[in-house]
Amino acid sequence: MNPPYSKPYLLNETEIKYVATCYPLPDRPGLCECEEWKKKLRQHLNSNNKTFEISSSEIRIPFPFLAKFINDGFFEKRSFQNYFEDTDELSHNEDNYQFILQIFNGKDLSKLSQEPKNALLKVLEHVLGCTIRIYDRVENKEWNLFGCIDNPKIDFNHFANSIKNTGNYYFLHGKSETGSIVIREINQTEFLKYKSWLDSKIKLKNENPFVKYRADLEKLLFQN
Repeated sequence: MNPPYSKPYLLNETEIKYVATCYPLPDRPGLCECEEWKKKLRQHLNSNNKTFEISSSEIRIPFPFLAKFINDGFFEKRSFQNYFEDTDELSHNEDNYQFILQIFNGKDLSKLSQEPKNALLKVLEHVLGCTIRIYDRVENKEWNLFGCIDNPKIDFNHFANSIKNTGNYYFLHGKSETGSIVIREINQTEFLKYKSWLDSKIKLKNENPFVKYRADLEKLLFQN
């Protein structure tokens, strides 16, 4: 039997980018280790390496959920990339959305004092950054869980092997000082599938905390 947190997993180039653009809460345990690993993975990619083998024992502090999934054999049934990019009930994106519904269940930000309100908005910002967004370069629009952003700030050059901004559609994840980080170019089918999932959440309006508190969230997003 393997001891706790001991299984390896080989990340491909796209998977490395998702881990390297993790968008953690500012007060989470293991934050320093998380930021160190993000920098390490980014440097690894920037050295023109396309894969990286991680051990769940190494990442149990910076990325505890990823370590648990590796140990539980979750990625033996589906790839890490598929888990991150899909929208089914066991996907990372749907997990994020359901997590927010649980956090905001029965809460009304307008009735809270400033400190707990800000804390909840920070959680919204965190989950938004950790959930895939999509970008249409021709229309210059970004779609996320609260709707559409016109003329968004987009970071095509976060990684040394930067993605050419000549395609039509892209997956975004995380955030840099330049803007939303481009992970990879996608085709129209992928774009429309993901947009359909986002639209299904956006239509929920008052049931969706991202839409309900969009004005407050945008103030937080665009002041950073």
